[in-house]
Amino acid sequence: IYGEAALYFDPHQTDDLVKKIEKIKEDKELREELIRKGYEQVKKYSWEKTAKETLLVYNSFK
Repeated sequence: IYGEAALYFDPHQTDDLVKKIEKIKEDKELREELIRKGYEQVKKYSWEKTAKETLLVYNSFK
């Protein structure tokens, strides 16, 4: 769901999470890029769109 608007980490490796947090904290350009991509990503989702798509699925079972 986050696409390219996030840095992914191994959930079983706490060190990996720490490294990603430090990277975002220290790299202003990366941080701004992730924020920009986050705004683009959020445009893909809305309650209205989700409701319409859910209704289509429900109606396909009729």
